[in-house]
Amino acid sequence: MFSLVGDHFERRGVLKLGLGAASFGVARRQAEHVLRMEARRRMASTEIGLAAIYERLLPMFMLHAQDVASLVSVEVAVEQEALQPDITAQRVLEGLRSRGLPYAYVSDTYFTAAELAQLLRAADPTVTLDAIVSSHDEGLGKSLGLIAVAAQRFGALPTDVLHIGDNHDADVRGAKRIGATPVHVPQCRDIAAGTFNGEIQVARLLGVAWEEAPVRCGIDALRRQVWHETIGLQGKAELADELGLLTVGPLLAGFAEWTLREAVAAGIDTLLCLTREGLFLAELLNLFAERLDIPVRATPFLTSRAVTYPTLFSSLDVTEFEAYFFGRRTPMSASTFLTRIGAPETVTEVPHGLRHLPIRRGDPAGAQILGFLAGSKRVQAAVAAWAERTRTDLARYLARIGAEAKLGRESRAAFVDLGWTTRSQTVLRNALRHIGGPEVSIGFYLATDEAAGAETALGTLSRGFLFEMGAPRAECRVTLRCKEILEQVCSADVGSVEGYDAEGGVIFGVAAAAGPQHRFLAELRGRVRDFCKVYLDQVERHADRSAAWSLSLMVPALRLLLGRLTVVPSADELKLIGDWVHDENNGSTASETICDPYFIELVRYATPRQIHRLPIYWVFGLLQLARPHAFDSVIAQSRGAAVQGDDIWQAARLHLIAAGVIVEDLGVDYSFASDGVAISHATFHHAGPLALHWVNYGDEPGVRVERVLVARRDALTGEMTRSVHLLPAEILGGEAGPDGAVIVAPGGSVSVLLPLHPGPCETSLILCLRRLLH
Repeated sequence: MFSLVGDHFERRGVLKLGLGAASFGVARRQAEHVLRMEARRRMASTEIGLAAIYERLLPMFMLHAQDVASLVSVEVAVEQEALQPDITAQRVLEGLRSRGLPYAYVSDTYFTAAELAQLLRAADPTVTLDAIVSSHDEGLGKSLGLIAVAAQRFGALPTDVLHIGDNHDADVRGAKRIGATPVHVPQCRDIAAGTFNGEIQVARLLGVAWEEAPVRCGIDALRRQVWHETIGLQGKAELADELGLLTVGPLLAGFAEWTLREAVAAGIDTLLCLTREGLFLAELLNLFAERLDIPVRATPFLTSRAVTYPTLFSSLDVTEFEAYFFGRRTPMSASTFLTRIGAPETVTEVPHGLRHLPIRRGDPAGAQILGFLAGSKRVQAAVAAWAERTRTDLARYLARIGAEAKLGRESRAAFVDLGWTTRSQTVLRNALRHIGGPEVSIGFYLATDEAAGAETALGTLSRGFLFEMGAPRAECRVTLRCKEILEQVCSADVGSVEGYDAEGGVIFGVAAAAGPQHRFLAELRGRVRDFCKVYLDQVERHADRSAAWSLSLMVPALRLLLGRLTVVPSADELKLIGDWVHDENNGSTASETICDPYFIELVRYATPRQIHRLPIYWVFGLLQLARPHAFDSVIAQSRGAAVQGDDIWQAARLHLIAAGVIVEDLGVDYSFASDGVAISHATFHHAGPLALHWVNYGDEPGVRVERVLVARRDALTGEMTRSVHLLPAEILGGEAGPDGAVIVAPGGSVSVLLPLHPGPCETSLILCLRRLLH
């Protein structure tokens, strides 16, 4: 709040020597503190007023002593502008007035009764000075008898007083000390202490001055009021209530409000909400548009990579194949791709040894495979036919929703999605051009990362609400390390979009999530709806103060709400969300839990540098589960800091043996982190049985192999299986201890006994090691 006052003074140019709002905010707090300490030493009342504070601050101003009153009036005016009437309290007051019951405002504050009257008139136009009891005027606070002063003023006994307040010490205990009956209206921090403290923690991790941020007052007051309207003062809350009303609800309400405002400014009348998340987003947008009387209509535009990425192919050159294959999270082989497009017979165009290899960016073999695919007339013909079928299906779907949403060529449309790279917007925009769809000029996103800048260079215009093209960079890089939580929240209880039928209807895949996950997410979405409805009630009630109420203007606060969830979740959130299943949703049937046991063990043994580079869903959740002491290091690296390493490098080799002959000799060096753990890993392709031999060339006293992680991807089906061997002796040949760990001395080796896999596959082998000190 004080920095807002400082902003006002800075704009007026009354601060000396270039002092700014931040400096004023610090000085304002310290001046009040100094005055209270001086009063305490004098055994005087510590109820300090604004006039005394600004007399001490005069050296900062190009003003004189006679101007103190004008300075005080500025702070009162700024406070008045920022205050939000409490809708619950207003209803209580309306009830008291209708019954003719007297009431008074009792406040522990540096404001005088006259100043408080100015602040209160927006919420209670009938307020009079004799109904205001200020600790500043009376020289004592509520804990020392101020409530009794108020009772005496009205000729009432303290035992006849009902005192309503939000501070447990001052209001509850202060009332009880004089025999009054207290009613505690919890502050935001009391409603969910874990959420409140987590927001403070993530702000400190990100270097954001959250506890001093003016917007914090607004977001906390707003959430508290929505909570009391929805749950009540004494209602018992569940996790879905806390997440929906305190975190996800404000995020999505602010996004909906901002999107509609931006759409109106851009002359947009139709919002196409992408992917299955668009079902929920369109519902929220239409709720806001109807309640706020905004002439914009949102409609779900149910697409996915499975139905848009095939449209990338037109010239059929190698760059289009690269765009398709490298745009996937999970690599695909040529044989899988050709089977998927309905032309498995054309796999003969690729040399036998390359057909089943996963195609990855930067892999020479992958580049070679793409060259064969792009250079084959048979493959080109099959891909062209597949792309044309996909465009035809998409055109049928577009015609169907166009009729339902009255979407025509003259419509001014924009895409809406959660985010993140905006690559899908580029692909879909090009697809719509091919089929004669509407020209979509812009996309509105909850957040966009740095990759959106590259799409802008390709002609894709986008706006981001919380983060735009990765800015502010440090906050974005940390907060968006986990995007899947919000995707799960917004996904309806359907699988990903697999295609369209002959009438243009959507064909959904089977939802991967289990019943408990669906039920929780349904409850959570219900609480988000509740938040939006109560928030809109308050916006309408205080239409003359809409700016102070606007979530769309509270972006710094909303970033921290998202960061709290993704970076420092509560123990209950970690347990619940970690078990959620996330499907790949780009034409693959693959799915995995967000905190998969395989990755828990990997994070437990990898170095912080390796953890930072891992492409895993929820790195900070995994760190809390498995490696909390590495958390700060990974945060710093995510923010872009250069972290000094203390890793101890060691050499090792992995021999792949077939028919008694070493067919491949792989380097599998490992590095011990400061806590003495390491991973030695290799990925290789094979189509038959292999014997594996791990050789330790490290110069430490030795290592304990404490876990063995094996991941296999079938080259024909693309199916991934992962296994965690907690007793390495079951899979390693070597000297085993009583706990199942295997010790390998310098120069020693162990054999790895992998179970047989039918057909070609890609195998990833990770040995989880611990350093022996003697």
